[in-house]
This record gives sequence, structure tokens and C-alpha cells, in this order.
Amino acid sequence: MIKTSTITSREIQSAVRLVLPGELAKHGVSEGTKAVTKYNASIEHEGEGNAGLTFPDKKFTSLLKEHWLGRIGVGAGVYLAAVMEYMCAEILELSGLEAKKDSNSEDEIKPRHIMLAIRNDEEFNKLCRTVIIPDCGTLPHIISDLIPYHGLEKEIEDNPVNKSSRSDDGDRDDNEREIHTSSQAY
Repeated sequence: MIKTSTITSREIQSAVRLVLPGELAKHGVSEGTKAVTKYNASIEHEGEGNAGLTFPDKKFTSLLKEHWLGRIGVGAGVYLAAVMEYMCAEILELSGLEAKKDSNSEDEIKPRHIMLAIRNDEEFNKLCRTVIIPDCGTLPHIISDLIPYHGLEKEIEDNPVNKSSRSDDGDRDDNEREIHTSSQAY
């Protein structure tokens, strides 16, 4: 007899813990567990499962069935839908905050805001480090060595990045002096 394996909400929970970093995993597990508990309670009382999710749990169950030859437990799709709904809500919240900062956007979230939200959040950046979002540009960052030295001495001194390259007495290192004096000759 061939023993077929079943994917249940426990297997989905283990996968969430393995794939998602840090706090995302904790909150994802929490949301998934809450949804499965609510789903099971509604089955007992109403006879029909209702997890209170916006995402369709039956669609996630059918997606799991397409990619898994074994059996799919009742709570697996509910758990996966809850975790995906949590992650989308988190990205939308962070993107909305980025859109509010942008003076050019008029109450709309653009791909750039999504990219900035993902790249500025440590855990989403870790999760999506290989993802490229089209039509959103790059992160705003200027390498401090590319900023011209002459005429901007006050700004460079106030920059915390450049304060780390100074010695304890506040003077520039000898190598740094040579670089800046040679660049002023041009």
C-alpha cells in the first residue's frame, strides 16, 4: 500500500516559518493560526467554513491541488490565504506611507512606492532581494566619495558617514587629505 502524504495547515505553518524572515514569520503564523481557528469554529456552528478573509481560501486550496499530487487538508488553503493576505496588507500599508511622503502622487500608490516600501523594510528587502519591479527606478543614494569636496566642507563634516573616517582628534586621515588635495588641482 502506497502511503500518500497530506498537506495540512501544519505543513504550511512550517513552510512559512522557513521562508519568511523574523517578524514577518511571527505575524504570518499568527494570522494563519487565527484564520484556521475561526474557519474550524464556523464549520462546527454554521456547517460552512468562513475564515473572515478577503482572499479566497478555496482558490488557494485549488492552487495547492494543482502543484501537489497528494491530499490537501481543509485548513491548508485557509492558512496560506491568511498569510498572503497579511503580507499584501503589510506591503500596501508601507507603500501608502511612501506615497504620502511623495509630493507628486495624488492619492495613488505607484510601482515606485511599492519598491521603496520593500527596499526600506529590512525583512521585506531580505525576502525580495532578487525581485525587480519594472518602471520604478532605483533607491536614492549618493556615495559620499562622489560628492565634490571643495565648497561643501561644512556639509561633509556634518555627514555621519564621513565622521567615521576621521581620527579621534577630528582631523582627516593622511590618505584622505591626499585624495582631496589632488582632486582640487583639477
